[in-house]
Formats: sequence, C-alpha cells, structure tokens
Amino acid sequence: FKQEMEYLKDEPETQAIQIISTEDVEEAKEFVDNARGQGLKIVGTHSGAFHCDEVLACTMLKYTEEYANPAIVRSRNPEIHELVDILMDVGDVFDPSKKRFDHHQKTFDSYFDDVPKEGSYPIKMSSAGLIYKYFGKEILRNIGKQFGANLGSTEEEITKTIEDSHKDIYHSFVKEIDAIDNGVSITNKDVRPRYKITTGLGSRIGRLNPAWNAEDKCPNKWFLKAMSVGEKDFLDAIYSKYMISRPAYNI
Repeated sequence: FKQEMEYLKDEPETQAIQIISTEDVEEAKEFVDNARGQGLKIVGTHSGAFHCDEVLACTMLKYTEEYANPAIVRSRNPEIHELVDILMDVGDVFDPSKKRFDHHQKTFDSYFDDVPKEGSYPIKMSSAGLIYKYFGKEILRNIGKQFGANLGSTEEEITKTIEDSHKDIYHSFVKEIDAIDNGVSITNKDVRPRYKITTGLGSRIGRLNPAWNAEDKCPNKWFLKAMSVGEKDFLDAIYSKYMISRPAYNI
C-alpha cells in the first residue's frame, strides 16, 4: 500500500524536455545540432494542433533505452523531417527499418494483431499503436522494472508475461486511441449513442491545445503538459496490470 501511494503521488516529468515547433530549416538545424551536442535523440512529429496519438507516442518512447532522453521537433517541413532520428504521425512513410511511423498515407493498412481474434473489429493503427507495437515490449519491461513488478522467476516466464501484457494493454488502452484518431465510432453507424464520452484521454489532451483567444498560443508547453497527462494514464494502466491484477492471479 505504501508503494502504491508513493507511485500515485508522483507526477511524470516532461517539463525538462527540449521542444521546438518550426518550419524554418535553419532554425531546426540549430536546435538539432544543440540537442545532439547534449547527447539527445531527436524525436519528430507534426506541428500545429496536437492529438492524443502522437502525444502518447512521444511519451512511450521515453521508456525505451534509445529515446529515454529526447528532444522533440514539431514540423510539417519534409526537409526538417530528414534531421530527426525517428518520425511519427507525419511524412507519409511507414517503414520501421527507417524509423518512420506515419499512418495517413492511402497505402497504409496495418493492424496491431497479425491474426485478429474471431469476432473482433480490426482497427488500423495510429502513431500511438505503431510505436506501441514496435517498441511496446521494451517499454513494458522497463516500466515493470521501475515499478519493481514481479513478472516471473525465469526469463521465459518474464518474456511470457511481457507478451501477454503487450496484447492486453493494447486492447484495453492503446486501441481506443487508434480508433478515435482514425474516426472509428464505438458503435455502428446505425446505432445512435445515448450520450457522448468527453472525459477520455483523447478529449482531455485535445482540450490542452491553445484556444483561439488564448494570450499565449505557443503550443510547445501545452504539448509537454499533454505528454504528462498521457503518461500518467499510460503508467496507471500498466501499474494496474502489473501491481494489482497480476498479483491477484496468485490468490
């Protein structure tokens, strides 16, 4: 219980992350050169209004070894995209070997499950699903270590736990983000919902975009705030899986 309370009172740290939104190549180069000089990896996504999928994608990458210390470049300029180490949600390219993870191109047709369960509704991935699919097992392992979770007594058991959790957390958490970003309704079109859900993670992150009449319209600090919001929910989902649900199996 003490460990749980210590976890719950902690807020994710994102304010120290260096971030820039620009379409100017020279400005971007200066930022990137400075960040690389500090040993930071350059994470790229689009500028303008931010959405839950790329916010969560940037957040999840913090829990990988390679991108644990990122600097974020937000731009729609293809020249600037060439400067980054990994690019998400923009660029019209999906190629994991090149660290390019966009899903907007007409040719995109990728799903989390290679073989969907019978009766399930396949949903194309957004940038959140893509990053989770290709980096998720490392992310879950690293977060499990941070929580001090008992994932198994042998490497074989740990690997099995990670693989099962990878699927479970996608379907219970990340899939919702993919669906909303791709415009997939929770009900069939011929079914009228009795109410709307406006308190979900996607809605809360969307509301953090600067309002049209805001005095400070710079999106960068709000993007980082959105990362904190997404990170807390993501960690909560994993904490519940590892530290509450999983131990209950042994009771």
